[in-house]
Amino acid sequence: LAALAASWQVTYQWRTEQSLWESTVAAHPRSPKAHAMVGWGLLRQGQAAAREIRARAFSQAESAFDKALALNPRSTDA
Repeated sequence: LAALAASWQVTYQWRTEQSLWESTVAAHPRSPKAHAMVGWGLLRQGQAAAREIRARAFSQAESAFDKALALNPRSTDA
């Protein structure tokens, strides 16, 4: 029963590519790759969104990239 619950939790966290990387950032906040991938996901979301959502998504993406670069200045992902 515990394994089933743990499996369901992971499945829920990984329901989309964006939620996968956001859950990875939550579990590993010092991972530059995870922060960069959150930024890339936000850029993709922003490109398809309405203007007011796009500006917020781009701002959040910039913050994610800045965090990735702060953790690893040589990050090729960021």
